[in-house]
Amino acid sequence: MQDEAQKAGVLQPGRPYEPFQFVVKSGQVIPGWDEGFLLLNQGSKARLIIPSKLAYGANQSGPDIAPYSPLIFDVELLSIKPGKHPVLSKKTPVKKAYGKSVLN
Repeated sequence: MQDEAQKAGVLQPGRPYEPFQFVVKSGQVIPGWDEGFLLLNQGSKARLIIPSKLAYGANQSGPDIAPYSPLIFDVELLSIKPGKHPVLSKKTPVKKAYGKSVLN
């Protein structure tokens, strides 16, 4: 991974270039990653172009990401681990309660 970043001219010294594990929709990553990774299958490679409103918006993130910056990531989804909760499908019955969808 580090070699690929160096060849592309985007290597950032001191940055770890190793797989990153996170739980989708848990607030661990920017919303653009949550949305982007939900579109991928295991083994997929993609370029995620994330508008600032799905990244850091009006906030600066460290010395390299200015407010209102769109972000571009070349990513690969190495593996998927099933979660503890069932995934909703179109066949899953949904009940409306106080404006939020909940399982029956």
